[in-house]
Amino acid sequence: MVKESDAKLFFISEECIHNSITKKKTAIEIKKYKQLLERREQEFKIIVNQGWFKNETKTKIPKNIEWLLSLGAKFALHFASSQFPLLDCITEGEDIIQTLGEKNDQEIARTQLTHMIKKQKNKKLNTVGQTKKFLKKNSDMLILDADKGNVTVAMNKNDYKNKMQQFLNDITTYNILKQDPTSKLQTKNNNLVDKLFKGNVIDSVEKTKLSTFTATAPRIYGLPKIHKQGIPLRPITSCVNAPSQNLCQYMVNILKNLTKDSIYNIKDAISFKEKVNNAYIFDDGKLVSFDVVSLFPSIPVDYALEIIKEKWSQIEKITEMKKSDLHGNTQVPTKRQQIFQT
Repeated sequence: MVKESDAKLFFISEECIHNSITKKKTAIEIKKYKQLLERREQEFKIIVNQGWFKNETKTKIPKNIEWLLSLGAKFALHFASSQFPLLDCITEGEDIIQTLGEKNDQEIARTQLTHMIKKQKNKKLNTVGQTKKFLKKNSDMLILDADKGNVTVAMNKNDYKNKMQQFLNDITTYNILKQDPTSKLQTKNNNLVDKLFKGNVIDSVEKTKLSTFTATAPRIYGLPKIHKQGIPLRPITSCVNAPSQNLCQYMVNILKNLTKDSIYNIKDAISFKEKVNNAYIFDDGKLVSFDVVSLFPSIPVDYALEIIKEKWSQIEKITEMKKSDLHGNTQVPTKRQQIFQT
């Protein structure tokens, strides 16, 4: 008979041995898995440019998924995995192989073609599937474009919502409306377009383009400013399919002629570099840059209209519109932005 105390010691010893073996096996399997990942990354030439992707979450993202996300929102595959043109690739590849004179060269080319198709198919399509599963599993993660630098940013969804809510809580900038004004704004837009048409400012084709009957309210979203401490968001209001989107673009094409020849207007960063490239700064001088907070929403509407009045002699040369068409019944909003709260 075995004593109870000896039996307990035996089972404790066996459990320790079991845990030790399991721990060693787990470590070996993890090492093998990492080695396989490294081999796959080398085989597929998966290289993540750290300047193209920034992970602001606590979740570890696999390297191949980072690689795909770092390609940006404009990157897209030409086909889904089920639509991969395998037969077309083989057929067209065989046509090229047949141009080789030696049979041995043909066989080598076929082998190379097989490996090439397999690598490209697995590299892109398998990674796309893994990325979809990863993002579905981590539903608290958002993939966004950075404000500058063409960088993809992974951000926690709650952090994004909290930062966006800070903008909307600013009562000096945003005003909560009791009902959606989209329908009224659409009617007002169409009345203005009809007035321009009757005044022979626009023709029937332009009237059709500027009129809208399926408008939706503008949508606000934020772009992370990864170049600033704390990763603040830049609020962007998308006016795609907004009531006056087309009419606003029509006015932009007219008014932009006022600034295109201005000595204070810079087309882009390249133009600025060329302008200051040979500039001389004295030893006691400094070159400074000013960043205006909320530049466009901060422009007083009534002041902008006064400038247009002063420059009307230039505008009337490029449009049939009358000054009264622009300034008639103009109401300056008391708030720069408005929110419809359901």
